[in-house]
Formats: sequence, structure tokens, C-alpha cells
Amino acid sequence: MNAETVQTISPERDLNLSFAVSDHLEDSLTEDATIRKLVEQTQTFGLQLHGNTIHNFLTAYPEVEGVVIMDGGKPTGLVMRNDFYQKVGTRYGRELFMNRPIKLIMNPHPLIVDISVDIATIGLIAMNRDQSTLYDLIIVTDKNEYAGVVSIKRFMIELSKNRGKEIELLRVQKDILYQSKLQVESKNSELSEKNNSFKNLLDNADQGFFSFGSDLIISEEYSSGCMQLFGDAIGGKNFTDLIEKHVPDDIKRSILLILNHVFSSEKTLQQKIYLSLMPSEISINAQVIRIDYKIIQHFSQKKVMLILTNITDKKNLEMQAAEERKNLAMIVKAIAEKSDIKLAIEEFKHFIHKRSPVIIASSTEPATELCRLVQLHKNDFAQLGLHNTAKALHEMEDFLASMMRQPDEKSKTLLESVTATWNANSILQDDLLVLTNALGKNFFEKYERLYVSREKLLEAERKIEMILAGEERNETLQQLRSFRYSSLKDSLNQYEDYVYAVAKRLTKSVKPILTGDDILVNMDIYNLFIKSLAHLFRNMIDHAIESVEERIIAGKSRLGKIHCHIADHGDSFSLSIFHDGRSPDNDKIYQKAIEKAIISPEEAIVMSREKIYEMLFMESLSIKDGVTMISGKRVGHSSVKTELDRLGGKIRVRSEIGKGAGFEFLIPLTERHQHPL
Repeated sequence: MNAETVQTISPERDLNLSFAVSDHLEDSLTEDATIRKLVEQTQTFGLQLHGNTIHNFLTAYPEVEGVVIMDGGKPTGLVMRNDFYQKVGTRYGRELFMNRPIKLIMNPHPLIVDISVDIATIGLIAMNRDQSTLYDLIIVTDKNEYAGVVSIKRFMIELSKNRGKEIELLRVQKDILYQSKLQVESKNSELSEKNNSFKNLLDNADQGFFSFGSDLIISEEYSSGCMQLFGDAIGGKNFTDLIEKHVPDDIKRSILLILNHVFSSEKTLQQKIYLSLMPSEISINAQVIRIDYKIIQHFSQKKVMLILTNITDKKNLEMQAAEERKNLAMIVKAIAEKSDIKLAIEEFKHFIHKRSPVIIASSTEPATELCRLVQLHKNDFAQLGLHNTAKALHEMEDFLASMMRQPDEKSKTLLESVTATWNANSILQDDLLVLTNALGKNFFEKYERLYVSREKLLEAERKIEMILAGEERNETLQQLRSFRYSSLKDSLNQYEDYVYAVAKRLTKSVKPILTGDDILVNMDIYNLFIKSLAHLFRNMIDHAIESVEERIIAGKSRLGKIHCHIADHGDSFSLSIFHDGRSPDNDKIYQKAIEKAIISPEEAIVMSREKIYEMLFMESLSIKDGVTMISGKRVGHSSVKTELDRLGGKIRVRSEIGKGAGFEFLIPLTERHQHPL
């Protein structure tokens, strides 16, 4: 970086001063001239500790530049943050260094100086280090015992202070200095060498530095790292033009607004607050760059300095670690719930290749129906840990949602062409590759499943009724019919992990509770309704259950609850799902319903609370602002209502302000299995 010119003289020029220099001025120059007052403390680690210990520490304390490695109470090496992640970030760096002694990656020959050495001598030694260690910390000892470290940044600040003292001494003694042109040129030459040394230091700091004033024009003084990042000279360019292709338009507008406030404010605290709103990370030419902002005074002009650090390797390591954690969870889930995953895959393949073409050909609203079913399968795979498949289905869901908003002939043609390209194996391939690599190619084929159609089972029941009689007939029928029935409680219990997973993602604490009667039901009839309840659980956690802080302020327990209760009524059953979070926002439901022309303002005034809440099950109404992987596509509650209508069921909405809300579903029991549980 092109450093500002500093008016100073070298220590050797003291020889040119008159012997009349006062003792007081000489004392002011040499006072605290050692490195003692610059010493800071940093973390130390033993020589045999592994690299992952250093990684954990550096991750926890991002402001730390480096750590000192000790052997028997004495400093023996140095690990700098940038050097550590450059080595660990190489192709085999993680395997080579993370679980092996840190001595394999440390600098075994750091600069170590005694606390009594003067600053000038240390400066000479530090500036003549190898380029790769020029910006490393200086280790300081006191009588051969570790005392601390000195950063190059603070060292340079101290040099500047000492130069200030020299300038003061120069002014006092200016009448006795040589006034010749040759001496002036000599001083300028020496100063140029120092500036070049400082520029060399910053250019090799593995960072980019540049600054601009209120006109946003970048100064000609910037580090060579900026050239490498942007691929061109940046001096004289407008800052917003420089980053225009690297940030969205709305972010660019925000940056302009923030910088306007920074330069118009005279209060340091306000300036810092405004700068904290600037983007801290951006992508420049496929590199992830962290940006730190500083306010500096350049003569009388206020400037903003940007310090750019390439953290691409670190980000890649973090993403790789997160991906590995997800894959490990998926593998564990596959082992524990092998049959469920296989069944989900089979049902998904049937949906993609058999059912979706029928929906395209026959449905009046194919995008809506496909979106609802895709969301059901996405929920299934998310619960089972197949995160790549769930992500792919989320993208399909986005596309279908856009088709729902444009129900014209052109969109229908596009929908047909896109769905014709859907391939279940392609969508599943990333997750299946992870599972087969970890568990073997034949993992899902290590057992046989016998498939018998519902029609064949019913035919067998009719033959048994005709052929057998008495107790033998009853027992045989009960056993045969049990193949078609499942426990309703078992079906709902599958949502326990799902509730915990969604709550964790939303940083909330929620406990699901299931009580009441257990009923054996024909899942051919009730399966889609049970699956649609995922929308209900998800929306309750997202919209209704408060954060821990909000619950404490409201006088509630830290742990939110979603309570499911089953009641057997003979020829029907009821399923109640209630939460103890906040009640639905009446005003917001009114507003959205009026905006969608579902009701008039006059109807809203006289509408009961229960009727208001029932509007949440309308497909066209969503009170969620924005669409995420969690909720907001307007097919959540309406999907439950669609399946409930298919069963001939009813909904009762109940809410108590301050205590929670929920729904009671009254559902006919079309087929009942009498075998006792």
C-alpha cells in the first residue's frame, strides 16, 4: 500500500545535531524506547497439542492473529492465523495437520527478542525477515522467560509516535541543521526507502487495502492485493461502480445510503454504528471476501478504509464440515429407518413417473395439486434426513408456486414441458450416492418385501367369509385385515423428530405431546391426511410458538408445547392439535383477506373469531411475508383442508388469547379394525 509521507529523520542523524541539544529533549526521545510497553498477551499451547485444538481456538476468537507454541515453559514456535488456514486448506491439509501435533505446522524459527532491546534495532530485524513471515507476531522474552508478543500493526504505530518526537526535536534544533539542497535530497531518499518498506509490508499481508472520501473516489494509494482481487487497477474509480457487479441492486442502494450517513455524521459512535450495517462478506470473482471498515483521517479529510481478506478456503472448510454433518445424520437415519426410507423412495418414484402425468392431463389446477404433493414428499425426505433431495424438491416447489401465480396457457405449456423432464433417479441421486458409498450398494436390497394389492386382500377376505365359519373365520379375518391397518398413534409419532428439527432450525424450544386413544385405521384412506399435518406442525412452530426470550417475557415456560390428542367416538374419531404459543393475528388475517377480496371490510367487522381462523385454510390466503424452506407458499393449511374434505371431515378452530390456539378435526371412521390393541 502506498503509505502517506511522514516527515521524519533516521536515528543516525542525531550525529548531525549540535552538542547544544538539551538533556531534557534527549530524554524525551529515548524514554520508553524499548519494546516493553508494546507487549501484549496471546494464547499459548503445548508443542504436542493437535492442529484441531488451534483450529477450535482460532474459530472461537476470530480477532486473534496468532498463537505461541511452548516447550517446557519457553517459546519454541509460532502459528499465524493466515498461515494455519492456508496449510490446512490445501487438498490434504485437513488430514495431515488437524489430528497431528502442531509442531508439524508451526513456524519453528519465529523472531524472538529480549524485552530490553530498543525499538530501532527490532525494527531493522523485523523488516529484514523473509517475505513469508514479514507480518508475523514478534515473540518477546524477559530473562529468557516468555513475556508476550508484539503485533506489527502496533509496532508500526509506535514507530510513528517516535517519529513524532523526532519531528519535535527537529523543529527545536532547525537553526543548527545543514540547510543544503544535498541534505534535503538525502532525507527524501531515506524517507522513500521507509515508505517502500511499509508498502512492501502491506502488499505482502495477504489482504487488500484501499480508501475513499465522501466523493467515493478510491485513492491511488492501495495494496497490490486489490489488483489481484479485482483484476485491474482501482485507483480513481468510484467505489459503487467497483462493486456494482458483485452485489445486488438493493444492497448497492443500501451501501450508498449508509455511506452518506457516515460522511455526514460528526459523531464517532454513530459512524461506527452505520459502518456495522455495511455488508461484511461479498463474493468477488468467485472468491468469498470478508470486509472490515475503518474511519481514518487523511490530513483534514475523513476517509473510509476497507480491509479485504480472502476467506474462501475457510468458508469451503465450513461448508464441507456442515455437509459432512448432514450426511452423517442421513446415514444414521437410514440405518435406523431403512424401511421408511425405501418406502418414501418408492412412493416418490410412483408420484414422479405415474401420478404427475395423470395430474397434468386431468386436473383443472395441476400446478396447485403438484405443488401440494411435492411439498408432502419434501417433508417426508426432510424428516428422513435426505437433505439434498429435500433441497431439490424445494426448487421444484418454487417453480410450481410461480406457475400457480400465472395460470395462463403459456404457463400451462411450460408446466407440461418441465414436468415431462422430471426424473426421480436424478433427483435422488446425490443422497443415494452418499448412502450407497457408506452402507454398500446392496443396502436397500438386503431384505425382500412382499407386495399384495388392496383388491387382492379384499378378495381373500370375501373367500374366507364364504369358506370358513365360526371362530376360525373370525380369527383368520382379523389377522388378514391387520395387514391393511396401522396404529394412528404410530403414524403421528413420526412427527416427533420433525417437530424437533424444525424448532432447532428456527432456534426455538418446542416439545410435542401425544395423548388419547389409539385406533387401528386403514392407512390407504388416511395416509395423505396424516402427511398433510406436516404443514400444520411447521406453521405452528414458525408462526405461533414464540422464541425463548418472548415466552419468558410473557410469563410462559421456556419450552413451547404442541399437544395432539386422539379421541375414539365409535363411528368417527377426533384429532385435536393445540399449541401454547401466540394466537393468530386477527388484524393481519383481516388485512390479507380483504386484499385478496375474500371478504369485504363490512363482513370483517361482524365475523366471529372462529370464522376468521377458518380462512387460514383457504389456498389463496397466507399471512407469511416471503417464501422460505420453512413456510410461505400458500399450500400449507389448504393442503390439510383438501385432504380433510376428501375424508368428509370437519374442522373446529379454538383460540384463547395469551394461552394458545389450535384445531380439532372430526373425521369419519370409514373402516374400523376391531382387533384389540
